[in-house]
Amino acid sequence: MVSRMSKLSFVVVLSLLAGAALLVSACSFVLPVPTPTPTLRPSLPSPLPTTASVKAASTSTDVPVRAQKGFRAPDFTLLNLEGGEVNLSDFRGRPVLINFWATWCPPCRAELPAIQEAYQNSDNLVVLGLNFQESPQDVKSLVAFEGLTFPVLLDEGGSVALKYRARGLPTSFFVDPQGIITAVHIGPMTKDQIANYVAQAGGE
Repeated sequence: MVSRMSKLSFVVVLSLLAGAALLVSACSFVLPVPTPTPTLRPSLPSPLPTTASVKAASTSTDVPVRAQKGFRAPDFTLLNLEGGEVNLSDFRGRPVLINFWATWCPPCRAELPAIQEAYQNSDNLVVLGLNFQESPQDVKSLVAFEGLTFPVLLDEGGSVALKYRARGLPTSFFVDPQGIITAVHIGPMTKDQIANYVAQAGGE
C-alpha cells in the first residue's frame, strides 16, 4: 500500500513539475524583448549614395522635403537665446549641423565640446543647437558653463523635433549647402565622426 502511494505521489510531483515548466516556457515566450534606447547606442556613419546621385539631388529643386538622408531638410523658424528669429533657410549655401539636445541629457552634454571644437575650427560650418523643451534660463546657464559660441535655438514646444522625427537625444542632421540632408546620427558623436559628417556635407 505504501509503495503504491509513493508511486502515485511521485507521478503527481512529476506532473506538477512538467506543468510548471510549460508555464515558465510560455511566459518567457510571450514577454516582449526590450528594445535598446537609441541615445545609448550611437549609430555608425552610414555610406552616402553614389557621387552622381548626390550631385543630382543637390542641384535639383524637385527634391522632396523630408527629415531623411537624401531629402531636402524641412525649414523651421525658432528663437535664439537673445530673442531673435533664426530660419534654417537663412544658411542656404553653407553646410549646417542641426543638433537636438537637452541640458538633462548626459550624452548630449558629453558631445558638446566636440561640436564646439568643430564649429570653431571650420571656416563655413553652421551649427544650430536646438534645445528640446527647456526654459531659456536653464539653457543660458549651461551654454555659459560650457562656453558654447554656436547659435542655440529654443524648441520649447518640441514642434521642430517632431517635424524632424527626433526619437532620441542627442540626434544630429547634417545638411549640405543646397539644403539636402547628407547624414543623420542618433546618439553622441565623437570628434572624428563629426569631421567625417561635415566633410560629407561639404564643410571644411
